[in-house]
Amino acid sequence: MRYRIVANRVLLFVLFSFGIAAVLKYRYVDVFWIDLLFHVTEASLVGGLADWFAVTALFEKPLGIPWHTALIPRNREKTIEAIVNMIEQELLSTEMVRSKLAHIRITKHLIEWVETDRGKQVFTNLVVNYMEHILDHLDKRELAAYLTTLCKEYLNHTSLNRQVRSLGRWALVEGKDEQLLTILFAELVELVNKDKGSETILQYLKSYQRQVTKNPAGKLAVWFGEHTDSLNLEELAKALQQDVSAALIRLQSPRHPIRRWARKRMFHFLERLEQDQLLAQSLEEWKQQVILRLPLDQFIGPLVEAVLASEQLSGKKGLYHSPLLVWGLSQAKTYWNIFKNDEKMQEWLDQRLQQALIKIIEREHSFIGTVARDALSTYSEQAISRFIEEKVGDDLAWIRINGSVVGAVVGLGLFLFLHFFYDPYVVPIIRGWIQ
Repeated sequence: MRYRIVANRVLLFVLFSFGIAAVLKYRYVDVFWIDLLFHVTEASLVGGLADWFAVTALFEKPLGIPWHTALIPRNREKTIEAIVNMIEQELLSTEMVRSKLAHIRITKHLIEWVETDRGKQVFTNLVVNYMEHILDHLDKRELAAYLTTLCKEYLNHTSLNRQVRSLGRWALVEGKDEQLLTILFAELVELVNKDKGSETILQYLKSYQRQVTKNPAGKLAVWFGEHTDSLNLEELAKALQQDVSAALIRLQSPRHPIRRWARKRMFHFLERLEQDQLLAQSLEEWKQQVILRLPLDQFIGPLVEAVLASEQLSGKKGLYHSPLLVWGLSQAKTYWNIFKNDEKMQEWLDQRLQQALIKIIEREHSFIGTVARDALSTYSEQAISRFIEEKVGDDLAWIRINGSVVGAVVGLGLFLFLHFFYDPYVVPIIRGWIQ
């Protein structure tokens, strides 16, 4: 609109200049500079008016002339179709979109966006929602049964002989057996020294006493010991407690003979496992019997129910703090970091995304024209005119300004040609021919 105002002002200036030149020409006849100004302003006014009429005729009816004016409003449907075809076939053609997509690294922009705070939040929410969706449709009983079968199959296909040998060698080489025995004896010493330790020993002695008194000789010996005060079970229990505790304390030393004997027996047992096939077979048979009797379903079922409990899986109740989600998010972040550093995977995904987008664009390309057509169809004739004028109004205003400028230049050239060449040289020749 600013350039339109400028163009109008230029045209008014040219009209005013022409009026002044006409008055001066009428007042001062045959003055070179006045004639020059008159011809220049006349040509500029003609050029400006011609371009004003042509530009205005595109959108309105200048001076009320109805013939071949208001071209854009009158051809509204054609204009809409032309714009739609330009958008669909040129600006957003299938070939152009395909060529642009070939140079776009979609994964690069995806990685940059996910690394932002907003992207990280969306990524986390996607993982959470995906896990919630899976767990909502998960049959916990079926999962427990599957895990039980999987564990049993793993145990069946795992050689206990090999595992025992590997674990035994590692424990003996690293001295873990000595550490384990030391901890075990220390716990036993603490357990024996408790009051329950002496009570347990006392109960065992009483049980043994009842067995002995079942025959007459044993019953007589017990009666004699009690009445002579040579048999006091409570004192005997305390004495045994102290002896057992002292023996266990001595066993805590790695140099104890029994400890050394046990270590040798372990080496011997591992050697037998490597050489004695019957022993290895017996160990495997024992493993099979244990697996058959092992109630894995009674352990795995409650474990699955506890881990996948609904109160632990609600995003509104602290899912971000549940162990299951923490594990899921850590796995997702691990795979995401692998994806970020794998150029081949990113290139592969780019190719697949580009192929998918191209297929969608080829199948739905006409939708672009439909959207443009529906949007433009809402415009009235006046709105279409304003829309186009807003887009190219500045250039049209410059056309009008250029019309006045070019007209002035052409008028100046014609005046100089007529005054300095045509009148003094050409006109006498023509008059001579006529006379």
